[in-house]
Amino acid sequence: MFHYYIKELAYIDTNRIPDKYPSIVRIEPTIFSNDGKYKAYNNKIYKYKLVSTHSETISQFIDDYTLLVNKNHWKREITYNIPIINQGTLHIYFIEYKIHPKLKFIIEKVDNSIYDFYFQSTEHYDDIKNEISSFLSFLK
Repeated sequence: MFHYYIKELAYIDTNRIPDKYPSIVRIEPTIFSNDGKYKAYNNKIYKYKLVSTHSETISQFIDDYTLLVNKNHWKREITYNIPIINQGTLHIYFIEYKIHPKLKFIIEKVDNSIYDFYFQSTEHYDDIKNEISSFLSFLK
């Protein structure tokens, strides 16, 4: 799964996103510590460790927009404890807009403030370029 960022897109006005893009909201209570993040599902605790990989920068991807391709991912494993020293529980709200069957625009919020937004897809960026361009036209 790739995360695609538009470098020049610094602010999102969610009121400009048309209703034709269905959205869902997920809430994920997450605990962060120095050695990863922790989540609980179905009475099990999972530890997530970030696996960093090479990222790409695509200049003039669409007009004057620069695409940042993030290939990092989280490796999940079952654990039986949470570190005593942690940053407490954050309730992260994920608002997912379905743009195309294999493309979503995701906004992450904590305490009602947007702290991240990106396109997410399993597809190569050239294969979803038109869909991203169309969606961006509403955000300008």
